[in-house]
Amino acid sequence: MKLYITLGSPYARMTRIVVFEKGLQSRVETVAAKTRVAHSPYDRINPSGRVPYLALDGGGGLEESALICAYLDHLDGQPTLKVPGDGPA
Repeated sequence: MKLYITLGSPYARMTRIVVFEKGLQSRVETVAAKTRVAHSPYDRINPSGRVPYLALDGGGGLEESALICAYLDHLDGQPTLKVPGDGPA
């Protein structure tokens, strides 16, 4: 998988933290995307130009940071992140 980010994005930072905390560095390659640049190669990967974007190995991808974090959290079958609606902390 490839996680497209920009270094200044707080939303991308959240996803990078999950990659680190879950020990997924060997499964998720972090790629600095060039956004808001005319004719950027990133536009072919994610036409909206937004980050973060997780390109999945089997094709397709995920764009919203909360969705990406939840997906990454569940990869090992042992989710540890608390999200609204999960019940008491």
